[in-house]
Amino acid sequence: VRDASGLAVPNAPVKLSNTRTGIVQEAATDDGGNYQFLTVKAGRYTLAAEAKGFKTAVASEFEVTVGARQRVDLTLQV
Repeated sequence: VRDASGLAVPNAPVKLSNTRTGIVQEAATDDGGNYQFLTVKAGRYTLAAEAKGFKTAVASEFEVTVGARQRVDLTLQV
């Protein structure tokens, strides 16, 4: 998770939502703006990140498959 200038946004809450089941997992970014969800079941998801002073950024719906390691980058706008 980065801001519009490309700087990492630490401690930003990130929510991963399964669009079919409604199950939501939460994480927070580290000092480098990175986050992880370690136990994600296959399915369709959306991802959202927010931080104080920024608009919420949302990734459009995407598919998670078995055994995949996926990266979704988000940019927060002021």
